[in-house]
Amino acid sequence: MPVVIVNGEDPAMLVDTVTPENRFGARLGIEHLLALGHRRILHLTWKGRTTIQRRYDGFSDAYFAAQLPVPDDMIVEAEGYEPRHGEAAINALLDRDATMKGATAVFCAADNLALGCLKALADHDIRVPEAISVLGFDDIVPGEFSRPPLSTISVPTDRLGAAALALIEQRLIANDPQRPAHRLELGCHLVLRVASRRRARMQRIEPDRCVAFGEHDDQNPCCNPIDLIVHHDRCFDSHCVRR
Repeated sequence: MPVVIVNGEDPAMLVDTVTPENRFGARLGIEHLLALGHRRILHLTWKGRTTIQRRYDGFSDAYFAAQLPVPDDMIVEAEGYEPRHGEAAINALLDRDATMKGATAVFCAADNLALGCLKALADHDIRVPEAISVLGFDDIVPGEFSRPPLSTISVPTDRLGAAALALIEQRLIANDPQRPAHRLELGCHLVLRVASRRRARMQRIEPDRCVAFGEHDDQNPCCNPIDLIVHHDRCFDSHCVRR
């Protein structure tokens, strides 16, 4: 009896598989965020199946294609894929670093993680998308009703079953024991909602509006009056937070 793996991969390529184009979908999402001016994009993921690794690959591909260095320091791993895991990972990051490593956008490897991310950001009074954009992956129904509605990569889940049956039919008709395994990937597309937007413009911050973690006086200001990216009422100078 022919067998098809749905929404998964066979690394040995012995069995037919059908899956969303996870790598392409992730690249599509990151290219969108890069086009909006984001560079410091946090990737919230978890150690899941190979399909999740493909989404990291797409994250990297987009930076390579744009001739930008891949920000490996921006990878944050949650303990799992449920919303509570995403929430816990973002809360832990915010406890360590209120600027979230200077992120202006978060790309979540699954909408479930993104929903938890949105809750953690809201609990810290970080406005989405005014202060930071959030992009998910999967296009699950709760994302349409989150606050704000989640931008995401839509996966053609309603087409996976029919595609798997087509592969089974083809193998039965071929009746060829030597027929190589086929891997069918279905395209994904971007769904834009409220949670993502163009990165905030550069804003000028004067030295007297910052507080250094160390010594601070008029002769030795903690930062120069230069253009600094503002994120959640903080500048990205490593020594300063805004008053």
